[in-house]
Amino acid sequence: MDTGHLFDAEIARLRAANVAGSGTLTGELFNFLVDRWPDASGASSDDIAREVFEHEIDDATVCVYVRRLRKELADFYATQPPEEGGARIALPQETCALRLEDVEEGRARPGSYRANRPSTLIAAGVALAVLALVALLA
Repeated sequence: MDTGHLFDAEIARLRAANVAGSGTLTGELFNFLVDRWPDASGASSDDIAREVFEHEIDDATVCVYVRRLRKELADFYATQPPEEGGARIALPQETCALRLEDVEEGRARPGSYRANRPSTLIAAGVALAVLALVALLA
């Protein structure tokens, strides 16, 4: 399936619902990240400050706007999930780049933060087992 088509369709849906708020700084951040999507590399705080806010601001302020956008996306998908065969746009915690998640297959597209989730869960389970064993032997 063409990821560019899915991405464009979902971005159009988000914009029609005014999820990021057109004309707001959160909306400008959203547009900045949409324009970077095919490259899918994470934007740095400096990139965002320069390109979105057009002046020097601190990293904490950039983080506030990134969190706002992340929350707006989560709130939107909580009330209006994509249709079957659709996709959702995610803004993972560990990178400031939009990711396309495939809803139909129930898994993320390569490069998404969820692509590595099973290995993280296995590692957490092993760590818990080791802790339980240590507690039992102590």
